[in-house]
Amino acid sequence: MTQNKKVTKPLPLLPLGIAVGALIIAVAGFLIWQTANSKLEFPDLEVATELPRKHVKNAKYFSFPPMGGDHNVQWQNCGVYEQPIKDENAVHSLEHGAVWIAYRPDIDSQQRQALVKFSLGRPYILLAPYPRLEAPITILAWGHRIKMQKINQDILARFTQKFAGSLKAPEPAGPCIGGIGNPRW
Repeated sequence: MTQNKKVTKPLPLLPLGIAVGALIIAVAGFLIWQTANSKLEFPDLEVATELPRKHVKNAKYFSFPPMGGDHNVQWQNCGVYEQPIKDENAVHSLEHGAVWIAYRPDIDSQQRQALVKFSLGRPYILLAPYPRLEAPITILAWGHRIKMQKINQDILARFTQKFAGSLKAPEPAGPCIGGIGNPRW
């Protein structure tokens, strides 16, 4: 009587390595495509990746306003503010999916009123003056920033539609109320 012994062979490493390599290339390609697609949609878009996300007492930022990074444990309540808000609280709100619209306090009253009108009643929006701005208006989401010389309703609408409450935020649908600050509206 002959016995049939089942011989198990180890998986060849080359096909496994090729499969893993192909997966890594596919993911990297998707991320590059996604960034390029955003750049086509918003030509002046600045993008930052791999931003740290720790809760700290004193966050350090290298660009203003910051589009992400370490931040305070308390987020800024969304809404319209008449006084500047702290970077480290606003950044926490960005982590939750908020869009921060910052404007220089010296912009003309028509542009300021247009920004207020645009922001009212929209969830996940922070609007506040920001004295240190290079451009008169800057809009931010986690890892994304656009600087504008004057209000552009189309860009504001498309940017907020894409990023406000976005599931792509590091903590999507995180609270935008119950933090700190008392917005006027």
